[in-house]
Amino acid sequence: LIFENNSSLLQSNNVTNTGNITYKRTARQIRQADFVYWSTPVKPQQLLKVSPDTKPDMFYYHHGSGWIDADRNADMIVGKGYIIRGPETYSNTDKADYTASFIGVPNNGDIVGEPLTAGKYRLIGNPYPSALSIDKLIQGNTVLNGTVYFWTHNTAVTPVGNYDYNPNDYASYNLSGSVRTSKAALTGNEKPSGYVAAGQAFFVSGRLAGPVLYNNSMRFGGTNNNQFFKSSETSKETSIEKNRIWLNMTSSKGTFKQLLIGYIEGASNAYENKFDGVSFDGNPYLDFYSMVNTTKLVIQGRALPF
Repeated sequence: LIFENNSSLLQSNNVTNTGNITYKRTARQIRQADFVYWSTPVKPQQLLKVSPDTKPDMFYYHHGSGWIDADRNADMIVGKGYIIRGPETYSNTDKADYTASFIGVPNNGDIVGEPLTAGKYRLIGNPYPSALSIDKLIQGNTVLNGTVYFWTHNTAVTPVGNYDYNPNDYASYNLSGSVRTSKAALTGNEKPSGYVAAGQAFFVSGRLAGPVLYNNSMRFGGTNNNQFFKSSETSKETSIEKNRIWLNMTSSKGTFKQLLIGYIEGASNAYENKFDGVSFDGNPYLDFYSMVNTTKLVIQGRALPF
């Protein structure tokens, strides 16, 4: 059984699956020097087979204290995030789509994911062959600070020296909403829709020590599975009141930063991990944030009334 890009295998019962599927996931318009953030929706899945033509030393994971070389010959761990650079056959100037094939038994039911450390970031991933609701993931995991960060590879990398990657290419999402990484007119602009696509890895930070937990109630199908990072607005399954203002700052050189201030049902004016998003790294030439006490925020949820 073959599942093409953006398709979903949605299961509600906690049954043990048998038999292999092929799940295809396309990363849109990448260059050779771009890193794509992957997670496996099946098992077993050898890391190497996600991108066989990538250089052997360009497979990594993040364990909370920095990037670690990943054993490309090992099987991927379900719920763990990995980054893999583009194939060596790809250009560093012209973009092209890349499709990975995951072949194995589809993951289903209750899954115990990566262990988090309080105050540390960790790269995790969607373990299912269907979309994952970020709202439900946040609400179902007290160990999480409530903001997730997606790598968009919007900014071109000069393939010399140290390969400098732009930290502002991380788009952010929490219960208050999301912020994009570039001006709306730019090709490849990304703004998280509230769902993690199948095969996608993303950053979270730990509020408490403990593993990330997943279950079938967090899974969604249909058009919610089509943002493996390309622009797409999808409807949310929640209906809480949200009054939001997006503020953009752009320098004369084109550097961009977006900030979200939201007046959200259930939020307060104090720091709350589900509604307030800490600024992830920073641009040395342009930074833009709101503050609660001394915490710099890229997303700030505040109490109603608006």
